[in-house]
Amino acid sequence: PVQGDRVQEEDETFFVLLFNPVNATISTALGQATILDDDPANFAIIYGVVFEDGNGNGIQDTGEKGITGVTITLDGTVTTTTDLDGGYVFTVTTAGVHTVVETDLRTPNTALHHEPHAPLAPTDEPTYFSTTPNQVRVNVTLGFSHCVNFGDALSNVGFASVHGIVFEDINGDGIQNATEPGIPGVVIRLDNSTTTTTDLNGSYTFPITTVSIHVFTEENPTGYFSTTPDEVHLRTLPGRAYLVHFGDAPSASEFAVIYGTVFNDIDGDGIWARDELGISGVVITLDGQLTVTTDLYGSYTLFTTTPGPHTITETDPAGYSSTTPNNHIVDVELGAGYLVNFGDIEAYCAPDLYEEDDTFDLARTIIVGTLQYHQFCDDPIDWVKFTAKSSGVYTVTTIILGQRCDTILALFDTDGQTLLAENDDAVGRASRIVWQSPDDGIYYVRVTNKNDWTGPHTEYILQLEGQDPPQVIYLPIVTRNF
Repeated sequence: PVQGDRVQEEDETFFVLLFNPVNATISTALGQATILDDDPANFAIIYGVVFEDGNGNGIQDTGEKGITGVTITLDGTVTTTTDLDGGYVFTVTTAGVHTVVETDLRTPNTALHHEPHAPLAPTDEPTYFSTTPNQVRVNVTLGFSHCVNFGDALSNVGFASVHGIVFEDINGDGIQNATEPGIPGVVIRLDNSTTTTTDLNGSYTFPITTVSIHVFTEENPTGYFSTTPDEVHLRTLPGRAYLVHFGDAPSASEFAVIYGTVFNDIDGDGIWARDELGISGVVITLDGQLTVTTDLYGSYTLFTTTPGPHTITETDPAGYSSTTPNNHIVDVELGAGYLVNFGDIEAYCAPDLYEEDDTFDLARTIIVGTLQYHQFCDDPIDWVKFTAKSSGVYTVTTIILGQRCDTILALFDTDGQTLLAENDDAVGRASRIVWQSPDDGIYYVRVTNKNDWTGPHTEYILQLEGQDPPQVIYLPIVTRNF
């Protein structure tokens, strides 16, 4: 009899689909079954789950529920939506690399973060952002099943996600094309300490809980050379996703790759320090003919099929001047990668989103529980205002980003003139005020840059946290007449 069958017969014939076909006999406590047909399978399964990633590790842990109604696309043509448990399934009949894409729910707040300094908008409701790559290349073998899960987290969870794919760059252009699979087992390192390894599809994920610049490095797998920089610097903010891919080509490739990063050389020493970010949109030229522009993190890739000397030239972006030579001659051999970085220093300062905010009557509103990105471009003073509740406890903090930023915080009453608190002794060059509001009202905060510094490298983040006032319960007084 077959377990679970509605009608139990003494002898029954049933069929078992084998994804790895062999001549086999299945024996269980219920009896023995002989495989009647073990012809090779002519299809494969791609399946997975879209799940709410509460801790941002890119893995569906116990208690992390699936997300229903998410669109999944196969090879740009076939679509399905996840079921009540977040699951999906595709059947494919051709071997080779297939592309699976997840479209995040509520797309307005889930795009990749293109401006590392931009804060969360105070009016944004929590939405989903990715904790795993949204596009995965799967190298399919017929007769097998292939699992591709997608993680998403709500934007108010308190962490950022840095994730990506290490891929086999067959043509050396630094971009994962449709026929280029991921490479499993590659070590990715965060801040030269924490490590992870890529999964079967070449994917990796890091959850990040600190607002800071972080350094990500790839250790090349044996038998490969890099087609993209092995080191990427980026600043993270909570509730954002950052996509960082690494490309590698087999050592037997019949091309050479020249790659590198154009970086913002804050101290002008010509060396890429860990707190220096890449510069996007910079034009790099090979031999005066082939040009590319740097990506979001300042990275570029150029390849050639001709051995011998080649000239790499950087065109300085507007508002920058070079701290390293703009021309490099590289003598290449095919089947190898060559690193060439360029340093530039800012010659101007772009106003932040809150200018003009140089007097209390021009103060910009900050919402309790949010962050704002500021810099002292044209004036060493910024003003903000916020709404406080009576007896509420509020904490105002500056997080220093620029080397020429050293803040002093001052809190003023509702008139914008009466000083209530001042601080210049928090950790390092930061400032912090903890204050309890005496009454409901709008209060003002002045942020001053020490030494009246203005211009480049004066960036900071202003954070406002609040705790609701204690609840007071009034009880009736009962009197008795005697």
